[in-house]
Amino acid sequence: MRDLTGEFTKKYDDEVIKGAAFILLILSMPLLVFVGAIVQAYVISMLWGWYIVPFFGAKHLPLVFAFGICLLFQYLCPVNHPTDERKLSEKLSYAMARPLLALLFGYIGTFFI
Repeated sequence: MRDLTGEFTKKYDDEVIKGAAFILLILSMPLLVFVGAIVQAYVISMLWGWYIVPFFGAKHLPLVFAFGICLLFQYLCPVNHPTDERKLSEKLSYAMARPLLALLFGYIGTFFI
């Protein structure tokens, strides 16, 4: 005879875990967006200092203003990929790796100025 209560308990536990993970994901999204915007703002500020300041004689772009510019462009030019089927972890790693790669290549480019 099968133990129906054990099967029910396992199925119920799996649903509770999935629900808790979903709630954690929803609650952590604003933090992830904020951290991503800070990283992008840092990259924008550094690239500005390396390329725009010496060439055009502009003032250095503080991190707070770079943060505002980053948020402004994310608001004005949203990027929606309705057919994007990548996992969330892949999207997050891409979102963090992209600005860091831009910073790396920008730094390498300063050696050729």
